[in-house]
Amino acid sequence: YRPAKAKKEYSINEVINECLSLLRASFKFNNISVMMNEKDQITTIGFPNEYSQVILNILNNAKDAVSDKDPNGRISIDIIRENHFAIVKISDNGGGIPKDTLNKIFDPYFTTKEEGKGTGLGLYMSKVIIEDHMYGYIDVHNSDGGVEFDISIPISDTDVMYQKP
Repeated sequence: YRPAKAKKEYSINEVINECLSLLRASFKFNNISVMMNEKDQITTIGFPNEYSQVILNILNNAKDAVSDKDPNGRISIDIIRENHFAIVKISDNGGGIPKDTLNKIFDPYFTTKEEGKGTGLGLYMSKVIIEDHMYGYIDVHNSDGGVEFDISIPISDTDVMYQKP
C-alpha cells in the first residue's frame, strides 16, 4: 500500500462497501455470509486508502478463519458513531483466537497461520495505521464463537483530543 500524503474527506460506509465488493466472490466461494449493520452514515477526514487496507486485512483474516472452521461462515460488520468516534466492529464465527496468543496478534511477524500462509505483518500494519496515522484505536477480543475487532477513529481532526470510547 502507499500512504496518502494529505488527508481528505471520505465515507467510512463507502470504504467498507468497496472492500466488500472486492471480496464478494471470495466470500461466496467459501460460503460465507456477510451481514452489515449501518447504524450510522459516517463521513470523516483522514486517509481512505490506508483505512481500506485495514478493513481488507481484517476481512481477509476473518475469511481465512471462518473458511477453516465452519462450512456456513458468518462475518458481521457494525458501523456506529459513539461520542466523537466512528467505530467499526467486525466479528466472525471462526472459533476465536487462543487466549495465550490474543495479546500477541498485533506484534510484528507474529502469525497464527501455518508456515507460508502469513507474514505476521498485516495486523501489525493495521495497528500502526489506525493508532499512529489516524489517532484511533484497534482492539480485539473473542466473542460468540469467534473474534471481534473494534476499529475506532476520530470523526474529525478536532476530535483527536478525546479519550478512547
